[in-house]
Amino acid sequence: MNDFLRVDLSPDEKTESAALSGKAPEGEIEETMEETGQATTGDDVNSMNSDSENDSGMDVDDTILEALPHADADYRAPIHTLRNYVLSGTRLELLEDLHTWAYDSPSSRSICILNGALGTGKSSIASNFARLLRDNGHLGASFFFVRGVDNLASTKLFFPTLAYQLSHTQNALRPHIVAAVQDYLKLGRAQDIEHQGEHLLRRPLLAAQGQDAPVVIVIDAVDECADDSSDLSTVLRLLLTCVCEVTFPLRILLTSVPERIVDTSLSSHASAVTLRRLSLHNLSRDSINRDIAIFIRDRLSRMSSSKDLAEQPDLADRLALRADGLFVYARAAMDFLHDKQDELEQRLDLILSATPSGLGTLDALYLTILEHVIPPARMEQQPTFRASVQSILGCIPVLRDPISPRTLESLIHIPCKDSLPILHQLRCTILVNRNDLDEPFRPGHATFVQFLLSSARCPNRLYLVDAKRQNAQLAEGCLRVLLTLDRNICRLQDPSMRKADVVDLAERVRTHVPPHAQYACLHWAVHLRGACKVGDAHSVKGCRCGELVDLLKTWATTKMLVWLETLGYLGRLDLAVSGLTAGCDYLGTRHSKTRSALEQGLRLLSDHLHEIEACPDDVYLCGIRQDGYNSDDEELKRPLAQVNRKGKNLKIGLF
Repeated sequence: MNDFLRVDLSPDEKTESAALSGKAPEGEIEETMEETGQATTGDDVNSMNSDSENDSGMDVDDTILEALPHADADYRAPIHTLRNYVLSGTRLELLEDLHTWAYDSPSSRSICILNGALGTGKSSIASNFARLLRDNGHLGASFFFVRGVDNLASTKLFFPTLAYQLSHTQNALRPHIVAAVQDYLKLGRAQDIEHQGEHLLRRPLLAAQGQDAPVVIVIDAVDECADDSSDLSTVLRLLLTCVCEVTFPLRILLTSVPERIVDTSLSSHASAVTLRRLSLHNLSRDSINRDIAIFIRDRLSRMSSSKDLAEQPDLADRLALRADGLFVYARAAMDFLHDKQDELEQRLDLILSATPSGLGTLDALYLTILEHVIPPARMEQQPTFRASVQSILGCIPVLRDPISPRTLESLIHIPCKDSLPILHQLRCTILVNRNDLDEPFRPGHATFVQFLLSSARCPNRLYLVDAKRQNAQLAEGCLRVLLTLDRNICRLQDPSMRKADVVDLAERVRTHVPPHAQYACLHWAVHLRGACKVGDAHSVKGCRCGELVDLLKTWATTKMLVWLETLGYLGRLDLAVSGLTAGCDYLGTRHSKTRSALEQGLRLLSDHLHEIEACPDDVYLCGIRQDGYNSDDEELKRPLAQVNRKGKNLKIGLF
């Protein structure tokens, strides 16, 4: 076996806490820039060079790099724990092929695409290949997309994250990236993808010379990116440009389900590059079944009742055949057996007999698990319990970011004492910690999300998720939270201070904008876009869409400016325009007064965005000064005889 593969692949390896954790140290730059969303100026960047070393203990380069927004997308991030496990002795042929491509292929084959259906183990392969590369010093960066996790389902931080990681893994690139980041931040932290790719990746890569060893970038689950196809196409085109122009061996591995956008985007620009294509569909079924059987046999041997299975020596092979080439089936089945080992024989019989007509083996397994851990009879007999289960199941595919049971309670009012037992029952299909009410839960695999949303795959309507109804429930909950927010959300003694001058701003944001309020601020508009409307056909009674218009009207005319202030302190004013537009779109041509308030908010942002970014409390001052601005917002009706702003005295009358 190639020495490249001689590493410890133990599943017990601890996730490393390194610079790639995506969290800045508790220093001035984190407080004033990374978490606050400051539009950085040249003076700000220069001041970092002179002042920050003493304040934070970092050197100048680290200080500059920590000011660059980046996602926790590295293969070692805690959210990717399930993806990090490939049992020793499995997937050897494919890992050898990837090794040959990375180290021995000509420069014309610098991009490799690994295709395979959902559940075939692409992410595990990518994760372990990244680990092998890192151990040999040739991993440049990794970005693992994850559907349903805001920063990991988008390209908005893709290039900044690659640049940040490359600066920590490649010494030859570091000075060029630091210089690029310093120039980039002079124009602000949020720039379009084209500028990000050009300034943060392409130029530093072209500036590096004389490196002979390959540098590999691993990009997993491209199909889980929720951005518009044009954004993804731009990312792929820029990556291809980098590969074609650099003077050292740069390799890029992409994994995805078969996606036309990936093939089209790369092929249309790939005049100088021949794509290396690997497909899990082309592996022999015997080889796949062998690897799955090895995995199942290993998991069975770890169970306390494994001796009882000794009389079935062919059990692993039988289960591997039922997996139909899907590693996710094997993982879910073993989790179901391991979950309650005093029911081992009963659960094993359920798995082996789970063949509802017309369903694939994975869908039959998911349905079997749900009907066993949350029996349909109880759902039918207890309406309140059924409503809680359906709301929780509905959140799994619809949430825009993982949330905790405590945050769930604040948003949709299911008490933790009710939600936690249900979540715990679902632990074969979701990731949840029953001992921590503040730890987010999330789906174990994208295939479970698809199962819950498809009437063809989930025939029992008790478990089927109505996405529009669920979005309406979450939009309602978010809007109700937004109505509780008040001016000066961070409780500053002097709200007129610039964000850059508030030394403890990060801590104030964490204290005064708790997780449920942050979720509501960031995602209410996405849920509103996905919500049903009055008059839509509803598959489930009890929908809340009838209340959304009234809530939207109250919020738009009383608390919209508080939301903009809060977004400013969260560093997410980039969401404001799309949020207000979502409100207008939801209302259509009706409710002219509410639409007018939203449109005035859009004009306010167009005219005063940079002022609000620098000092979010200025949104009220700008609102008062806005020509034709009309609002019922109590904050704007306060008598403001005189407001001091950065040395200016502005005389303002009553609104």
